[in-house]
Amino acid sequence: MNDVVATQKKLEAKYKSSNSIASIEHAIESLQQLRQQLQDGVVSETAAQDMMGDSVRTLCRNLGEDQKETYNVHAKHSKAIAKRFKADIASDPVQNVIHDQRPLVDQAIVMHLLRQGDFTNAEAFAREASVARDDKLWDAFKVLYEITTSLSRGELSDAIAWARARREHLQQRRSSLEFNLHKAQYIRIYQTSHVFEAIKYAQQEFPAFGKTHMKEIQQLFTALTFHGNRDKSPYGHLFASPQPALREIFARDYLALLQLGVTPPIQTTVEAAAIALPTLIKLASLKFNKPAEQEPTGSGVDIDLPAKFRHHSVFVCPVMRDVSATGFLLACGHVIGSEALQGLARGTNKLKCIYCPTLSNVAEARQLIF
Repeated sequence: MNDVVATQKKLEAKYKSSNSIASIEHAIESLQQLRQQLQDGVVSETAAQDMMGDSVRTLCRNLGEDQKETYNVHAKHSKAIAKRFKADIASDPVQNVIHDQRPLVDQAIVMHLLRQGDFTNAEAFAREASVARDDKLWDAFKVLYEITTSLSRGELSDAIAWARARREHLQQRRSSLEFNLHKAQYIRIYQTSHVFEAIKYAQQEFPAFGKTHMKEIQQLFTALTFHGNRDKSPYGHLFASPQPALREIFARDYLALLQLGVTPPIQTTVEAAAIALPTLIKLASLKFNKPAEQEPTGSGVDIDLPAKFRHHSVFVCPVMRDVSATGFLLACGHVIGSEALQGLARGTNKLKCIYCPTLSNVAEARQLIF
């Protein structure tokens, strides 16, 4: 992978050092100045044409040279990738899977753009991809973007108002968002205004959090006694240490109330696909290279994904490959789905486990709840 990383860095450096935009802007500026000189009668029409031609030819030459250099670096990077990854990700099996799930992919892309606050491109993409628009959800993301933007500027009032209006929901999640916001506001008042203003704000806001953050509130109040000598205050760490990443905390709790995860679905999809794709391509090539009579039906493959992708327990029936099936524990300890349980029993009270030779009684099978 070192060769791919090296060429990738060179490609990124080339894009960053590209002079194409600067050359175009310089040419536009030169042409605008030339037009003004022509209108003022400073230069003749013939001279203006010659100067304009020189400017355009210089621009084309610079763009050509820059494009050639970029193409060379890009070609080397493409060769490094092709050499390292020989699997054909554009093969029919892979493309068929993507095509079948295209509506979900398009929806994930729109959601990703909304999370980034890129509403213009989200609107354009949703329209061109025929993705249904949920106005309520779009408005919610606009509010999220506005508040997180204000938090980035150090403005806390909008976030505090939002958290105060949803205090009950936040408390049910055991979230400390509202307290952290008030704490940050208290520290700001303490550092920028008179100490009595900080006391007034604390007396007004902190009582609501006495049951959950009493120790921290006591420390914040006690720190005021060292107002005239902060350097020797044993509570200086409360003000000197970086405050919680309020923007990230707010986004997490905001999305949670929308029943959405912090990680964008498109990011999870790409990361998981990068791990699973080589195995799936190999499996697809094996299946499609085999004669039809040799191809196993219902065959699958397990992909061992990292723990961060395991959001909750999901039972997949090993017989029917059905995610929605109810799991039943057999006497031998193996688990199958309800439909498979009835199918294997074939109207009798006994069934043979698909994994071991044990005979189990259907009535003794226990339903599992995940």
